[in-house]
Amino acid sequence: MNRIGIDVGGTTAKAALVDSEGRVLARHNFPTGYHLTGESLLAGCVEAVHRLTRDSAAASLGIAAPGFRRADGEGVENVSNLPGLDDFPIRTRCREALGLPVVVDNDANAAAYGEWAFGARAGCRRLLVMTLGTGIGGAMVVDGALLRISGGCLGDPGHLILDPDGPRCACGGRGCAETLAAVPAIVRAAAAAMPERAIHSLADVTAAARNGDPKATEVLASAGRRLGTLLTSLIHVLTPDRILLGGGGMDAAGHYLIPAAKQAIADCVQPFLAAGLTIDRAALGNDAGAVGAAALSSTNS
Repeated sequence: MNRIGIDVGGTTAKAALVDSEGRVLARHNFPTGYHLTGESLLAGCVEAVHRLTRDSAAASLGIAAPGFRRADGEGVENVSNLPGLDDFPIRTRCREALGLPVVVDNDANAAAYGEWAFGARAGCRRLLVMTLGTGIGGAMVVDGALLRISGGCLGDPGHLILDPDGPRCACGGRGCAETLAAVPAIVRAAAAAMPERAIHSLADVTAAARNGDPKATEVLASAGRRLGTLLTSLIHVLTPDRILLGGGGMDAAGHYLIPAAKQAIADCVQPFLAAGLTIDRAALGNDAGAVGAAALSSTNS
């Protein structure tokens, strides 16, 4: 049975019609952004579902969004990158508008569940999935079940403090991992380091690195080391046996970020925790959130 998953990101929402084997049959994206409201998200979700079901029916809808999942499952809260979604009852509003069962969950939860169900878990028991994009998210699946520690999810690992004297974060904190290693932070650092270049996106940074610019290479390596520091702290607390790294940031710059992250982990992690630990790119790439949201809707609808 086909289902629809919508992964709501900081700049774009990615909607997909997904079959029972995790294959994406059709896609439709719509813009989001910091000023997105709940009503705008509702309109985008309704249009996406109508587009995706023109030629094929869907049994349910899963919506993955940043922030903590509300205890009643109606939506999300404490969304620093998309504050207009705080406490908006997107589940009920979509169900009323579409006549479909709807499940709402944290975006990192959805990505992790998608990788567990259809991706690159490689038989592990404790899978940690981290997503890098406008923000940094993380979720864990243990023996097939999402680990829900706080707010219906793992917590908010993107806001672990890496530098207490670092820049202010949209969450209100200072020196969070997101301010130092998420995509906007990488772009800002590269623009400051290379004022002679027109740096407006992560693609601009990676293009400069491919062209041999040492400043671009160092900006990416620094972000990778910051990511590795974050992962090391999570390894010490969560003891995963496999880590998968995904999201738009990894799609664009994983070639530069992952080696630096792995080196930072090797330099700092307790050796017994590294024994048997594998770290790879997420197999589903930027589809993980939408595929996982669809899969979650099949288990909860």
